[in-house]
Amino acid sequence: MGIGFAGGLWNGGVFAYNTAVVRVNASVVTNVYINRTIVQQTTIINTTNVSYNGGPNGVQHQPIAEDQVAEREQHTAPTTFQQQHMTQAAADKGNLASSNGGHPTTLALAKPLAGETHAPPAGFKPQPSKPLTELAKAQASPTTVAAAKTATAKTATVAKSAPPPAAKPASVPLAKAATEAAPKSGSAPARPAAKAASKPATKPPAKPEAAVAAKPAAKPPAKRETETTAKPEAKPAAKLGEKSKPKRDEKE
Repeated sequence: MGIGFAGGLWNGGVFAYNTAVVRVNASVVTNVYINRTIVQQTTIINTTNVSYNGGPNGVQHQPIAEDQVAEREQHTAPTTFQQQHMTQAAADKGNLASSNGGHPTTLALAKPLAGETHAPPAGFKPQPSKPLTELAKAQASPTTVAAAKTATAKTATVAKSAPPPAAKPASVPLAKAATEAAPKSGSAPARPAAKAASKPATKPPAKPEAAVAAKPAAKPPAKRETETTAKPEAKPAAKLGEKSKPKRDEKE
């Protein structure tokens, strides 16, 4: 949520869970209630999807007076059972990543730790328990609501003034390259079409006409005239002369 804890509260000497935030087994845990109003009141609206506090595009929130008071309160030390489990886990070499490859055999204990009774801090008086229906209507304190609204406004202002992330400039050249490549690929087929249309219109028609007009008109007629006039006249003359000589000799 951002400010405070809306997942439950201490109701007398028992902790009650707000199932609007925390999921529990209702068949086992019966001290539950649903309160969505307090969730909305303590939520910092952050449209930048950055969850940490501070920094560029982060949640702009500083601890309020109530948070600072809670930080300076006396806190209960770890129980004896918790310290024993910490010591045992540290001594177990099977829990080392070098031994288990990052997959420990024991992830959690099968049974919860036994409880220990501790004397309450000096001057501490627990509030009397309230009905669960009343917890469902509980409101956040005016200070917490004001802090959530202020943090929302600061976060939105920082998000607007902050420079764009590094991922956006990397995607801009890709978009430009796609747009630049599209006109080139579209105009490339148009140029060959223009050349192909201009070449047949000027050069090809001139070559066939010149070839047909020059070659068949000049060379074939000359060859045919020489062959028909020279050869038939020369050969018959020679043959007649050869035949006539023997006849003249016989007469003589």
